[in-house]
Amino acid sequence: MSRILSVSSSVTGQTRPDRASILRKESIPDDAGGFINTWVAVQSGIEARVTPQGMQPWDKVDKIGSKPLTTSVFKIALPAGTEVLPTDRLRIDSFVPSVTYEVIGSFGPASYEVERIVQGIRLQ
Repeated sequence: MSRILSVSSSVTGQTRPDRASILRKESIPDDAGGFINTWVAVQSGIEARVTPQGMQPWDKVDKIGSKPLTTSVFKIALPAGTEVLPTDRLRIDSFVPSVTYEVIGSFGPASYEVERIVQGIRLQ
């Protein structure tokens, strides 16, 4: 059984052609007594695959009026066991220029985790 899972993980790794970095928010004190938020790479060089998942309504309102926004949601596949928090961002470094996605959800494994799948929205 473990040989089958090992082969499965190997094949899955070959289908992740991109490289990603996990960015985590860090608050740094500034000179005025406040804080500046910055995004720090906590892990880089991670195999990744980005695929569009479709359009979904977003519960934020645009700055012009009060109509709900619709945004594209992407599914991002990472190696099994990759630690991604709901507050993280994923930067796809192999895209030129790099593209950053805000994590909005993740799919837990149904049985044995072969890949870690997260949902993200592309940041401008």
